[in-house]
Amino acid sequence: MTKNKIHVVSAPTSDQVDKYQSIFKEDAHVVATAHSVRVDSIVTFDKRLLSKKKMVHVEIITPREFLQRLIESEN
Repeated sequence: MTKNKIHVVSAPTSDQVDKYQSIFKEDAHVVATAHSVRVDSIVTFDKRLLSKKKMVHVEIITPREFLQRLIESEN
């Protein structure tokens, strides 16, 4: 069974944020951080970010989806 891990990471560089600025605007720092540390998922209630989830190679899910997967992985 895979263990779920939560990590605190450093803020992305301005160059990393700039790569996502045109598409994600005020959420660019979130996506840049996710890509720089190679996360599996971004968990958020942010409807703007969720609406663009097909635009990145990182999974963007709601807290509900995250918890459902967490429960399923324990069974």
